[in-house]
Amino acid sequence: MTARAALLVFAVALLLRLGYVALVHDGTRSLLQPDSELYLTLGRDLVETDGFNRVTGLGAEPETERVPGYLAWIAAFRLVVGEDALWPVLGQAVLDAATCVAIALLAARLDRRAALPAGLLAAVNLNMIAAAGVVLTDSLFLAVFALWLLAGVRLLQRPSAVGALGCGVLLGLATLVRAMTQFLPPVFALVVFWGAWRAGTRPARAAGLALLALVGSLAVTAPHALRNVMAFGHLALTSQGGTHALFWVVPAAREFAEGVPFEITQKDMALRQDRMFPVRSANPFVESDHAMALARAAMADMGVVALARAWVSGAAINLAAPSVFAVPPVQRLERPSFYATPGDGLVGKLVAYVRATGNATVLSLLCGGVAVTAAARLVQLVGLIAVRRRLTEPSWLFLLVVAGYVLAITGPVTGVKYRLPLEPILSVLMAQGLLALRLPWRTRRAAERPPATTPPTPRS
Repeated sequence: MTARAALLVFAVALLLRLGYVALVHDGTRSLLQPDSELYLTLGRDLVETDGFNRVTGLGAEPETERVPGYLAWIAAFRLVVGEDALWPVLGQAVLDAATCVAIALLAARLDRRAALPAGLLAAVNLNMIAAAGVVLTDSLFLAVFALWLLAGVRLLQRPSAVGALGCGVLLGLATLVRAMTQFLPPVFALVVFWGAWRAGTRPARAAGLALLALVGSLAVTAPHALRNVMAFGHLALTSQGGTHALFWVVPAAREFAEGVPFEITQKDMALRQDRMFPVRSANPFVESDHAMALARAAMADMGVVALARAWVSGAAINLAAPSVFAVPPVQRLERPSFYATPGDGLVGKLVAYVRATGNATVLSLLCGGVAVTAAARLVQLVGLIAVRRRLTEPSWLFLLVVAGYVLAITGPVTGVKYRLPLEPILSVLMAQGLLALRLPWRTRRAAERPPATTPPTPRS
């Protein structure tokens, strides 16, 4: 990829993101979403207590629900330019523009022709633009995650010890921003081993590269996990897993699998928690373990087939959800909650949601957004078909494994932002699809063009 193309992608992406912030900015509240105030507060506490703590009425206590990466981002801006939430958002706009360049470079690693289209597609991606415009972890996470994808593809194309260690470090940094990737290092290590061995590396050296990737990731996340061991006696990155599983994953899965409304299951799980564990522990990790045990029991009662249906339904919604609903002004329009809308299965819930939406503006945005998203998915499917013979190559297989992991870890929990880690891969596939659709057209035009006439040779 040329420097001029990279600069073009960066400039277009930055202008769109800064323009978006200028358009939606109407005070601090316009930059906030659920959890935003918590991140701002924890960033302040990180500065004021010189540690990863949460200030309560009892003083500074170790924070356990969140990982520290994004809080460090908030704290850095607070120390340098002040506490206004606009500053980290402007920083995210610049960072997200650089992410678009990383996506272009990722596409170039797979097909040089796809570099500029993929970068420009990322630049105009409304999901990415909206995520960069609010105080949430998603934009910073995506930047590190996209860089890891780029480094991973490069490693699989040119295996090296430095590359393996660097990839592990990047994956560890991504995990410290958002814990959803905490189970990915061993999966990545297996991909590295297979890719290096496939490239002709001796099995012993391929295993060494896989180990280096794993060590690099653990070296970054281990200090935080060990801090939790020393403070609470639990080897874990966060104490949020049990709460998320019990009050988000189980209700969403039960609604898709059995048609039980989301809020009813949440209340049922809360009552079950109070009945099974009436005395709450002061240790947040013990509480998380209790909630996780209840969540596992509830999911076991649903059965494997029902859970599979719920997971597929959640993945389908996350892939089809219109990006326009990630924009805060659209989110503030009067409309029903998708989670609170009861429905029997995926189709029933979608039909009920459309019927409950009485706002003509919301319906128009929903229909238009679904149409645009469907068209994008069709082009990406064309791209996937176009590269079908290369899908067994380590680089492409790596991207497919990552995409599968993201959909699996998200499960039945739905939302446009949960698709963000897939956007680099979707941009690459869409660029491939556009190339595939353009080439047959050019071939037909060339075939239809009348042959050039050869002028007669003048007689001597």
